[in-house]
Amino acid sequence: MEERNRLARDLHDSVTQAVYGVTLYAEAATRLLGAGQTEVAAEHLKELRSTAQQALREMRSLIFELRPPVLEKEGLVAALQARLEAVEGRAGLATELKVDGESRVPKEMEEELYRVAQEALNNVLKHSEARTVKLHLHADVDRITLEIADDGVGFDPGATHEHGGLGCAAWGSGLLAWVARWWYRANLMREQPLE
Repeated sequence: MEERNRLARDLHDSVTQAVYGVTLYAEAATRLLGAGQTEVAAEHLKELRSTAQQALREMRSLIFELRPPVLEKEGLVAALQARLEAVEGRAGLATELKVDGESRVPKEMEEELYRVAQEALNNVLKHSEARTVKLHLHADVDRITLEIADDGVGFDPGATHEHGGLGCAAWGSGLLAWVARWWYRANLMREQPLE
């Protein structure tokens, strides 16, 4: 149920609004063409194309977010690599995944770590204007470190709460909430002791 609510919220926040924007640009362009204002109509059509491409990227991302089978079959490293290729790579970002130590982390932590990376990568795509994103996963006997860094513009974490942003608050509890409250920023790093 929680996953359905998150997906509905993400669809509303991204794809639904983008598709609504496409319809507005199409209507405006139609009226402008009818009035003979082709240059302004052409600008609206460019915006329409850009908005539609954004909606397509976000839809691909949402589809991939539904528990990727590769996470279950091959583990966190393969799932992160598949995500980078399927979403960020298609969006034109240069990506890098570096893994040190054990490549397979405990199964119960894989999904939590994947969700942290997923949310951070979604925000990189939506907000950072980054050209490059790098993930570094280091796992040893008693600790897992996941670092996500991009070369984007960054933001003030306090401003998202003031303006009603739900991204961090909607993460729920456990590791995700801990990251959201204390570590979330343009460059994200989380160390999790193994117990």
